Amino acid sequence: IVSQNQLVIFPEGKINKNRKKVNFKQGLFRLAKLASKKGTAVHIVPIGIAYSRMNPRFRDKCALCIEKPLNLNDFDEFSIYEFNNFLRERINSAEMNALSFLGR
Repeated sequence: IVSQNQLVIFPEGKINKNRKKVNFKQGLFRLAKLASKKGTAVHIVPIGIAYSRMNPRFRDKCALCIEKPLNLNDFDEFSIYEFNNFLRERINSAEMNALSFLGR
């Protein structure tokens, strides 16, 4: 029986409130590769999350920008480092779009 469950991972490993460059952990790529080798189609969805304030409070506005999913098979020749850099660029772009939606 094949399960169609989804797994959500934040590759930064923590919340980044100060917009500094954060190195992505290797776990996302490794888990995705392992699932792919076991026959699961793996799609990674870059999402940008932004809040109306740098330190959000209860009931502050937030915005999500969801980018086009990445098919892991398209990255067979990529190293973990290369893939993480590509994913970071996509997530940063999504986050900038979310921030602009909030006027930040």
